[in-house]
Amino acid sequence: MKKKFHLFILTILLFVLQFYSSLRAQIYSDAPIIITDKNEILTDMIYVKFKPNDLIKIPSSDVQTDGNSISIKYPDIRKTFIDYCTKWNLSLSELKFSKAIPQAKEDDTIYVDNITGETKKLPNLAKVFIVRFPKPVEVESIMSSLRILPEVEYTHGPVQWVNCVETPNDQKYVDGSQWYLNTIQSPGAWGISKGNSNIKIALIESGGVELTHIDLQSKIVGGDNNPGGILDGHGTRVTGIAGAITNNIEGIASLGWNVSLLTYQPYNDDSVRTVLSQKIRDAVDAGASVINCSFKTIKSDFTSCGSLSNQKENNTLLNYTIIITGIMN
Repeated sequence: MKKKFHLFILTILLFVLQFYSSLRAQIYSDAPIIITDKNEILTDMIYVKFKPNDLIKIPSSDVQTDGNSISIKYPDIRKTFIDYCTKWNLSLSELKFSKAIPQAKEDDTIYVDNITGETKKLPNLAKVFIVRFPKPVEVESIMSSLRILPEVEYTHGPVQWVNCVETPNDQKYVDGSQWYLNTIQSPGAWGISKGNSNIKIALIESGGVELTHIDLQSKIVGGDNNPGGILDGHGTRVTGIAGAITNNIEGIASLGWNVSLLTYQPYNDDSVRTVLSQKIRDAVDAGASVINCSFKTIKSDFTSCGSLSNQKENNTLLNYTIIITGIMN
């Protein structure tokens, strides 16, 4: 499966056929890209996969050759490059041909599928060449001319690597205070999804949540509006970690940039389990996908789980969090 996936990615890279103005955002290219005032795209290289094995021969002692090495057996290929050089005031000797993958050989293109045991052949990468020009030129015209020739399997411009991962500009993320987000590889996850407003996270907090907090107010879409009237800070912090407004320069970045929040507050002195269970039921009825319950319990004569002795610890403070996910009937 991994081989198939890697082959798929390689195929995508090798078959990039178009240039777009968005390439201005690139962070890496194997060739310079220049966009003129006329919106022409100039570069100094193209990829070409030739079908014949003898169209270009690179001496074994060299890593490249020039355009004069194009075999006379293929006059249409030679004429295409000669006409192009004439247009751009170049000569064949100024064009440099090299293998796109120098180590690729004919026998490198055979492999055995680990799952089926079947012998398969990969696209012959030994026939893929890089053609370099001595200066940035418009290359779409020569690629169009080459594509219609029977000796050419495909041709395209430089492969672009673009940074698709957006990192937030929130103060605490930028200054490194939220180091844990990088530890759990959040930027990679954000590159896949930042969540959406249909995902509702419910937070049941006896200490309430600051509903007018600048980093939270527009994300809170329901709940019971803190009937206990108590704010101890814990609920606000937990809610922010789950779904604070992100990429707004303010405060912290959250894991769920675009999720919605539901906040519920049991009365601080309420010891009746049915009240807590009703809050959970309310969250479910409101469409919560995730429910976070942070509990704090004082238990006398509690034996620490971390102790190997039978020693009693009086008035031990126990903190724990329960996360409930999924649909509840």
